[in-house]
Amino acid sequence: MLDVTTIFVVSILSDTLFCLCGLLLWRAQPQVPGMLPLALTFAARGGGLLVRAAAPAVAPFLGVWLGNFLLAVAAALMLEGFARFLGQPVPRRTQALALLGVGISWPLLLYFRPDDITLRISIMALLGALCYARCALLFLRDREQPAILRRVTVTWWSIVAASCAAWAGAVWIFPPHGLFEPNPLQEIYVLLHLLSFMVKGMMTAILVGVRLRAELLARIEDERAQLLILSHELRTPLAIVSRSSELLEEGSGSANPSSARRVAQIRSATARMSALVEQFLVLARQDENAERAERFDLAQEIRSLASSPRLVLDLPKQLAFTGDRRMIGIIFSNIVDNALKYSPPHSPVDVSLSADDSRIYLTVKDRGVGLGPAEDRKRLGEKFFRAPNTRGTAGMGLGLYTVRKLAARHGGNITLEPHEGGGAVATVTLLGTPNAA
Repeated sequence: MLDVTTIFVVSILSDTLFCLCGLLLWRAQPQVPGMLPLALTFAARGGGLLVRAAAPAVAPFLGVWLGNFLLAVAAALMLEGFARFLGQPVPRRTQALALLGVGISWPLLLYFRPDDITLRISIMALLGALCYARCALLFLRDREQPAILRRVTVTWWSIVAASCAAWAGAVWIFPPHGLFEPNPLQEIYVLLHLLSFMVKGMMTAILVGVRLRAELLARIEDERAQLLILSHELRTPLAIVSRSSELLEEGSGSANPSSARRVAQIRSATARMSALVEQFLVLARQDENAERAERFDLAQEIRSLASSPRLVLDLPKQLAFTGDRRMIGIIFSNIVDNALKYSPPHSPVDVSLSADDSRIYLTVKDRGVGLGPAEDRKRLGEKFFRAPNTRGTAGMGLGLYTVRKLAARHGGNITLEPHEGGGAVATVTLLGTPNAA
């Protein structure tokens, strides 16, 4: 059996480690409530054990009182942290009882009954049982944490509270002669306290992980819902504008070339807005369900989508591919639209399609503005990011982001490289078992 001195040393070291981890977590995730009090719990307990072990040799009265008072502060901070974390009222009465019970009664006990260590240990054990039982009650009332985690936590704190209460009575039957004197039951009790705080540290880490995961999923769901609402609200007016421009085009026709040109511009802008809405819809829905995979001719699909006369195609006659046809269409449209938009009006854009044993490569080369400074290239493909050399052209910074996300759904990615002589080369890699002809 470990002696009390060794247990104290291990406890102080573990409390220091957990305190540092808690402070780092508090700084990294300040939105998680209760993290600072929980981190300071370990600091107060480790400090109390250190004072309790070292100070009595120099100042017995101060060492015993201050050491035990810091342990009471640790219990109060533990209740504060867990209550805030769970979003429940802080048990102020229990905190006050623990702090006043040690802060005021200990000097009196040390003055009137300085040798009665049994009474002081019994009182500390009862206060510990009360605080641990209050922790169990906090988790028992909580309905936000997963049920299995809540049951385990309540069970553990209940066991620790019951053990403290049992020791408060057993200490009168097997009274110790001193805190560091050999006493198997006291060593078991102190070891249980060490385990209780080590488990507390691990439970706190698990609880924070569960909380952060739930917040992330809620944020993703909220963002998806907002995108769906926005897309739904934009579709109807865009359809009206598109249909009205068609009617204007049919009515004005060749009567007024200037009016016809303006109508064509309206239709072009409407088409771009409709494509942007479709991008929002894809981004909002891409994680809800698996892509609708089907076997189709990728080369033929690209030929059907390549409507611009500026596109120079280098495609095999046939290239069978299994994937989501609609997502592949959005990938192609985005990278080709970028190449056309950021290139001189009459410059050609090369589109090639090739395959090896396990991958398909869609390459688009333009002679446009290029990729910009080297420090900006690393950010290309981030949501809403646009390089400085593209700011004069309309855009939202979603095209490459969408391509990267949809390519990843097909086990691939997108790479961007400078084109010799100016421009950029975008290569989309897709995972598959192609059958080219």
